[in-house]
Amino acid sequence: DTITALKMNGLVYARTCMGFPKHHEFDVPENWLEMDTTCHHADTRLFDLADRFINEDPLRNWHRKSGFLFSIWGHTYEFDKEEEWERIEKLMSIVSNREEVWYPTTIELYRYVKAYNSLEYSVDQSVIYNPSAFDIWLAKDGKPFNVPAGETVKI
Repeated sequence: DTITALKMNGLVYARTCMGFPKHHEFDVPENWLEMDTTCHHADTRLFDLADRFINEDPLRNWHRKSGFLFSIWGHTYEFDKEEEWERIEKLMSIVSNREEVWYPTTIELYRYVKAYNSLEYSVDQSVIYNPSAFDIWLAKDGKPFNVPAGETVKI
């Protein structure tokens, strides 16, 4: 009933905590109205997960069907209540200002994944058409390449 109500009201994503505290994965949601997260900001494994995320080879993970997303949930009021500001500042020092990391809002990520999923491939996978308004990044043989918005690329 909740998901039906969300759809009827035009919502395209909603976060859950169903995996907390055991999820600890970097999967992009398949069902955006039941979006799970990697962890809560107070999770005891937060810094291990941040290090794992930052130190993974992004090209090695391009094969992952679901992508590679570090999604942390929590509420800012908890930072004061639980004296978490130092913890959040430490996390930001690990994951921020990295050229290889994209920091989208949830709606930006949702739109990008929709665009990625709309790519059209030739039968032999040598030609890719991008019907969306977003440039999409892929990898072949460990090397990234771009499929520009509205264009066809031969790989």
